[in-house]
Formats: sequence, C-alpha cells, structure tokens
Amino acid sequence: MLGDCTDQRAYLHRGGRVMDDEVPLRWGVLGVGYIAPQFARGVSLSRSGTLAGVASRNAGRAAELARAHGAPKHFGSYLELLDDDEIDAVYIALPNHLHVEWTERSALAGKHVLCEKPIALNAAEAAHAAAVARESGVTLMEGFMYRAHPQITEMTRLLSKGEIGNVRVMECSFGGNMRGGDKNYRMQREAGGGALMDLGCYGVSLSRLVAGIGSGASFADPINVTGIARIGQTSGVDEWGVGLLEFESGLISTVTCGNQVDIASVARLWGTEGSITLRNPWQPEIDGRAPELVIEHRGAMESRILPADRPIYALEVDAFAEYVRTGVTRAPVMDLEDSLGNMRVLDDWRRAIGLRFPTEGT
Repeated sequence: MLGDCTDQRAYLHRGGRVMDDEVPLRWGVLGVGYIAPQFARGVSLSRSGTLAGVASRNAGRAAELARAHGAPKHFGSYLELLDDDEIDAVYIALPNHLHVEWTERSALAGKHVLCEKPIALNAAEAAHAAAVARESGVTLMEGFMYRAHPQITEMTRLLSKGEIGNVRVMECSFGGNMRGGDKNYRMQREAGGGALMDLGCYGVSLSRLVAGIGSGASFADPINVTGIARIGQTSGVDEWGVGLLEFESGLISTVTCGNQVDIASVARLWGTEGSITLRNPWQPEIDGRAPELVIEHRGAMESRILPADRPIYALEVDAFAEYVRTGVTRAPVMDLEDSLGNMRVLDDWRRAIGLRFPTEGT
C-alpha cells in the first residue's frame, strides 16, 4: 500500500523517535486559514496527538494560533517548521495549488503528511505526491474528515448487511453562498478554486464509497462521469454545478455543489429495499448540526442521532495516527488509492465542464 514503511510499527522519523501506540504524534500545522484553528482544536482533543507548532508566512498569525491552542512553537516560514526534529507530522491547511509542493517538501523532510482535500489539482499531481511519500518512507493521507465520523461508519454497516438492498440512486449536495468572495482562493482559478474542488469532491468521495460497498470493496470508480456547471466570467471557475456518476453495479449518483448559492448539505441513498438519508453528512456536529441518519425500510422510518465522543477533526487525527502506526486505514477512512481514484473523477468532471487550471496549460 502506498505510504507504507518496511515496518510501520518500527518507523523512525529522522529525529529517531519510535512511532508506537503509546507515543503521541507531534503535529505541525502549515497555514492559519479557516480550517487550521478547527484542526488545531481537534489535535488538542485527540487521543493520539499533540500540537507542537504552527507556521505561517505571517509570524504574528502563527503565534496567535499557537497561543490559542497551546502549541509551544510558532514559525514565520513553513520551512522552519519542517526543519524542526520535534515535529513528526504536518497538516497542510494551505490553498489547493500549494498542496503538492508542500506535501513533497514535508515528505522529503521526513514528516508524515495529512493534506487537506483535494490532495492535488489533478490526478497526475496526486500520483506524484504519493510516489514522493512512498519513496520518503512516510505516510500520506487526504483530509476527508467526514469519513472518520460514526454516522459514516453506521451507514457503511447498514449497507454491508443489505439493510436497504442494492443502492440504485444517490443524491449528494453541498453548497454555500460566498456572495462574491473574489479575494478568496476558493474563487480563484490560479489557486485551483471552484465549487467542485471545494465542495463537490465530498459527494464524489461518498458516491465511490457507497458503490464500493455494493461490490464488496472499500470503494469503486465510476464507468462514466459527466457534468454541467456555470463558469463565472470574473472568477473563471465553476460557481455551481451538477455531476453525474454511473457505476458498473448500476448505481447512478448525482452530485450538486455551489459556492455562490446556498444548497442543503444532504446525502440520500435509495435502494431496492429502502432508503438512507444523512442530514449532515459533511460537517456533522459543527455549529450544533445533528449527525442524523434516517433509515426507511419496508414502510417503517427511524431517525438515529449518532454523535461522536470527540470533535470530527480529533477523529481524523486519530485515524491518521492509526494509518501511520499500522500502514492501513480502517474503512470507511480513505487511503491513498481511494484518493487517487477520487482525483481521476474530479479530472473527468472538470474535463466535461471545460475547466482547466493555469498549471495544466490550455
């Protein structure tokens, strides 16, 4: 498996520190944007990690985030953090177009890497990042935190036991109105922005998970991908759109996303024997959202609230630590092969809507 060492349980990072079940991972965070404080809080409430340092090009902002979450060190450059032997793993909380560069730099510095989604701008870049991690003997994971939440584990269990039969149709949606936001990298073509890369990637990930369960695997790739989107005249990226994924099993999934329109965050699965609805699939429990799963089976409907015992980013931190120590992920958490497949679907969708990023040429 990509990211494995010869023996993950005996892995020594370049500072010579053994990674085992009793020793917490010492985390560094690259970037101080929207996600970084949530992740930093997750580290502090995790079972497996400690926050060792924060880096930003703005030293004052790095110091502020470090203070707020009890990190003993802060740095005014990303390279300074990577040079610190008292940091084992890094979380990359940077704009999309910087993910591969800093994944590569981190891996070459001997750090394990949890990179915020999307792991790269395209599948070729993702494969390069995976190869560098493998050659460097470090673990690389893409940060789809929702996969570590109990409601996804419960959904997986229900589907595996055939509770709603064979899933035939899915609908996934995720959106939010940024009301312009031209200065935000999520609206900038040069930074790999757009609704698909920011939000639609979640629905693609869930669709591939569900399709995989139906075929007895941890994920499945679609045999056909198409899509339509509105490309902004100013932004040059997709501002809202819909993708259509067809799988060999017969499952058809639609994925709706938008960052200039409010769209309900929901996932619905219809099978031959019933249905499952996830009311808050992507950000359960954030801002008081209830992690509610509704199952309808043979005319009976049941609502289940499936709270976690710690914040969702703490769950992600602990899932990553298990990946480092064992070399495998526990389904439904994504591994690198899953991430590479997800990127191929995003490439297909962007190809269908005619969206290319500057680094990909014309």
